[in-house]
Amino acid sequence: NTSNLCEKIASMSRIRTTTTKDGPEWCVVIKDYSSPKEGVLSLRVNQAVQIQSKPNSKWWTAQLGTQTGKILSSHVRVIENAQQGKIAKVVRDVKGKNSNFLSIKPGDLITLVEKVDSNWFALFDFQYGLVPNDAIVSLELLHDLYTKLHEMLFQNDMQLLSSLSLVVPVTQADLMSKAFLYLAEMKNLTIPLLCHVIEKEVERTSTEGNLFRTNSMASKIMSTYARLTGYQYLLATLKPLIKWISASSTSFEIDPSKLAPTDNLTENQDNLRIAADFFFNQICNSLDDCPIALRYLCHLLQKSVQERFPEARYSVIGGFFFLRFLCPAIVSPEGFGVLKEGEVLQKETRRALVLVSKILQSLANDKAISKEDFMEPMQDFHIRNKKNIHIFFDNLASIDLSQASFPPLEEVSVNKFREQIGIVHRQLVSSYKQVEALLLEKDTDSLYNPYIEDMRMLLKQLGPTEELKPKTAHPPLNKVTSSPMIGLKERIPPLKSESRSTFVSPSYDPNRSGLGFLSIVISVSFFTSC
Repeated sequence: NTSNLCEKIASMSRIRTTTTKDGPEWCVVIKDYSSPKEGVLSLRVNQAVQIQSKPNSKWWTAQLGTQTGKILSSHVRVIENAQQGKIAKVVRDVKGKNSNFLSIKPGDLITLVEKVDSNWFALFDFQYGLVPNDAIVSLELLHDLYTKLHEMLFQNDMQLLSSLSLVVPVTQADLMSKAFLYLAEMKNLTIPLLCHVIEKEVERTSTEGNLFRTNSMASKIMSTYARLTGYQYLLATLKPLIKWISASSTSFEIDPSKLAPTDNLTENQDNLRIAADFFFNQICNSLDDCPIALRYLCHLLQKSVQERFPEARYSVIGGFFFLRFLCPAIVSPEGFGVLKEGEVLQKETRRALVLVSKILQSLANDKAISKEDFMEPMQDFHIRNKKNIHIFFDNLASIDLSQASFPPLEEVSVNKFREQIGIVHRQLVSSYKQVEALLLEKDTDSLYNPYIEDMRMLLKQLGPTEELKPKTAHPPLNKVTSSPMIGLKERIPPLKSESRSTFVSPSYDPNRSGLGFLSIVISVSFFTSC
């Protein structure tokens, strides 16, 4: 009750001089002090300070936020066991009832020091006070709950992941696609994930004309994967060409309404054909430099359409490799890291790259060059290179699977895991009703209900989530780099896949995983008209 809590707080107000071998001591301010001198810190009750040294019994040296200075020892008391405090995540808003309580919000990370009835004494942002027990979850427990959510995403033929993918808003698609890929990589399931999204997309495709026409999460996942694995390839293949266009004084403009007075339309058309040939030849000659991960994706895509949509065996690769990967990098090289930060393209260079991209994209899609009349003279490029691009696509998709190996996207640390699974958690909470409805549509069998009940219980244990964009999780008091409370990794059980992960070999058993190789077809939105 309140009286017992007040008595407990009062009994802890005496000065303690216990030192710790684990690092600098933490003290809570028990009496305000307004400093008249430079180098002496002003203090407010319930602030937390880190003791740096104790030159004498009266004056100590301490750190408060970014400031370091002297404090009166009589105005603070040592917080015992602060270095052994557990890190916890806040799961609901708490407005301090009085000066003894902290004001915190969902997503904040605090350090728990001592439990008092139904509350905890905690450190947060150089403040020390009480936090209700039901407003927090320890990182150890949070880690366990997130690990369970991680497991559920890839259970039952990835049904939770598939359902969640269908309701992700466009504004969150980039974040979610990266999260799915990183979480799949931790389980060595990146390739099965890509196979899965392809397979599920084809189930929603009724005609060849609808293949890859919608802006789905599947297309986002594949585009994100291409960007994560293909950066060096883009740099080596496109940068010399873009530099050549940028340094050229030649005009490539073929729209009569945009010609300069000194331009010759026929010459400009020839210039653009030459530029398009340079780009196309460089791309065709880059086959050996193309990452095996991207070539394997092309292999999967081509294989996916051979049964239901055999006429799309080339356009399916063109839609991915050119429309979603190469052409965006040609038009916006700075967005793909092909140009260094600060490098700016001239308007004329950008225009030339856009025109080249239109020609390549139309060739890859095996469609008319453009709806724009001024692009019609470029149709001869399409006719000349149609056979060549088909040969390139076949070669691109032909790989020796027995020799294929897939390097990891990057090492996923504890913090990275918590960040990525937190993104999924937040999206699942915000769209839970839709996700549950989709799951129930797929399977109403009683054996499936426990899975949904487990998910409900898990979300209840995890509590609400912050609405802001996710930030890399970090411990409290992060400004004090010397604090032993910063070492979160030692406090949290290691991830089962904490070791450097590698992608699963393409030779995995598709029957065991429930993912059919030969029936994989995709209706990812890869195509847009020129």
